[in-house]
Amino acid sequence: MSASFEPHQSLDEEALEYLSRAGCVSTLPEGSVLLRRGEPVNELYVVLRGEVEVRLTGEDGACLPLGRLGAGSTFGEMGLATGESASADVVSVEPVTILSYPGARFFAALSECESFRRYVLTRLAASLRKTSLEAWKGFRRAQALAVLSKGEDHDGTLVAESGRMKAVQKALEDRAMGSSHLLICGAAGTGKLFCASWLHARSDRSDGPFVVVDCRKLDAGEAARGLLGEGDGEEGEGSLPGYGALHAAHKGTLVLRGVEALDPEVQRSLASALAE
Repeated sequence: MSASFEPHQSLDEEALEYLSRAGCVSTLPEGSVLLRRGEPVNELYVVLRGEVEVRLTGEDGACLPLGRLGAGSTFGEMGLATGESASADVVSVEPVTILSYPGARFFAALSECESFRRYVLTRLAASLRKTSLEAWKGFRRAQALAVLSKGEDHDGTLVAESGRMKAVQKALEDRAMGSSHLLICGAAGTGKLFCASWLHARSDRSDGPFVVVDCRKLDAGEAARGLLGEGDGEEGEGSLPGYGALHAAHKGTLVLRGVEALDPEVQRSLASALAE
């Protein structure tokens, strides 16, 4: 699996010289695990030569690379600053030379070395900004799924006195037990959603969910996710990979209001999914 990595801010010479006074330099072979996910962080690490990879490793051995750090890069400062365990593994991808700085002196270093303090605060701010963006993304995804609503009352009475309404009622009754997709057309306020609810209540899917999606309220960038559960490869708090309206309506009825408002590409993907 390949990944593109963002450039990592490097320590300046002043901060590096300061850390070297109390740090310990060692050379490690390729494949060395410097930090293991879930374990306490006891040192600050500075890469002096070579590269390390930040990765998530599953119980089945599957590996997800998150980023690579080269000369001048650091890792471990987030764990030391927050007191939390390592959130990922850090493994050397080639022979590396590492400066290990004792975690017990981390806060003293922040106080005594202005360039190191500036470096760490910049890293923390960048991490916070990234977390905020991910939280906003999760919020937008939650909004996309929040337009899904399950109807509760499907037992309304359909009044058909005129010849035209009796024809509508007959058409609905003929289709109530079918499983084909239906397009219900009509002007605003003529009862299209009521007809869909009435059909659901009289179908063999009546015990299943009745899910309504207003496609006009779906953000263009979130429509595929909201409907099909299609992800962008990113997972985190608030994300719902693989879960959308089609999944929510399984063994029930899915109503798409204003389906014509969807992007043509999303419409094609939706049609393909429905066909399957």
